[in-house]
Amino acid sequence: MQKAPLRFGPDLIHLSILMFITIGVYSLQQQTQEITLAAGEVLELPHGYKLEIVRQDSQYKNKVDSDAFSLSYKLKKDRLLAAEGSSGAILR
Repeated sequence: MQKAPLRFGPDLIHLSILMFITIGVYSLQQQTQEITLAAGEVLELPHGYKLEIVRQDSQYKNKVDSDAFSLSYKLKKDRLLAAEGSSGAILR
């Protein structure tokens, strides 16, 4: 009785499809998102956190560009203050 030759073609096709699906799901989880918030707005984050922009200041040199900005924020979880701080930058 002769042995049938080994056929790896179908296995390789299914393995490559599984790899494409796995890489696609991973890349969707790693995407970043840019969100614009004005002073007083609140952004709901995962795990019950909320980010509130308290104050936002800008110094404009014209209507399109700004020279500098600063903002203050509060991070809350379940209505309790988890963190607060400020950030700023000078744009050239």
